[in-house]
Amino acid sequence: MNLRKHWKGVKSVFINYITLSNDTTASYRYRISIPGNQLMNCRGHIVKVTNNVLPGADVAIFSKHFDLLDPAKALNAKKIGTKVVYDVCDLHVSENLIEHYKKMISIADIVTVPTDGMAEMIKKHFERDDAVVIPEPYEYEEVEAEFAPENPKCLNLLWYGHATNLKALFDSWGDIQGHRILILTNPEALYDINVKAQMWTPQLMLKSLHKCDIVLVPVEDKENKQIKSANRMIEAIRRGRFVVASDTPEHRKFKDFMWIGNIKEGIEWAVSHKDEVVDRIEKAQEYVIRNHSPQKVSMQWEEVFA
Repeated sequence: MNLRKHWKGVKSVFINYITLSNDTTASYRYRISIPGNQLMNCRGHIVKVTNNVLPGADVAIFSKHFDLLDPAKALNAKKIGTKVVYDVCDLHVSENLIEHYKKMISIADIVTVPTDGMAEMIKKHFERDDAVVIPEPYEYEEVEAEFAPENPKCLNLLWYGHATNLKALFDSWGDIQGHRILILTNPEALYDINVKAQMWTPQLMLKSLHKCDIVLVPVEDKENKQIKSANRMIEAIRRGRFVVASDTPEHRKFKDFMWIGNIKEGIEWAVSHKDEVVDRIEKAQEYVIRNHSPQKVSMQWEEVFA
């Protein structure tokens, strides 16, 4: 797609992302750096990432939103004519951040979210029904689909993610006995769990994806977990791997390609349908390109403020 043709006639604007996060967190990369780089390099918008709103900014996008000073920053931004976008990339309605969400959602000119489920949750808990859904882009290069386990009775399984999502894996622990499982997670969690794990790094994740047979993405049956994006599945697909994942609204979009449902049944299905697995991965890769490319996602971002 010709992005310059898409953006022909669109005024270049000064986009100021406000965050305390950095590229060590997935949300920062998916919601700020990847679309921000596209908006800057493909269209020529001015893009700055800071802790405070800069003078002259046309749009202030508050993302990775855990700074309790943000409401004051947002109000000051509006006073000088800057439009405020509040990007809710995670929603922790049961925690003490609830008042922070309320303040920011009431102040923001526009609220953005990564999934339809999160938009519904914003409506349910904060009575705002105009949240704009902007999905998350993929991050890594695509590699050829492959499924050729050396030992179908003892597969190399991979789980990666933040430790807050580990409970779902442990709930499925009995379903993966007899297989080798590698866990990659954040460093502070390595001392809190009673199973062997390694510290997540981009390099180790890519290396592990190359070596594994199946990626597992189990999800707890909790409201704030069920509404999350499918970014872990998307990255595994980009690296040519089959995914066995819990049934969530975002995972369900991949039901024609990946296994969505019971973890044990999914592993068994893959082993008994080896010839079909590669074809499914390839079709999933086509779907991801159509719906989650950085180019397409950045166009959706621009529609918010153009």
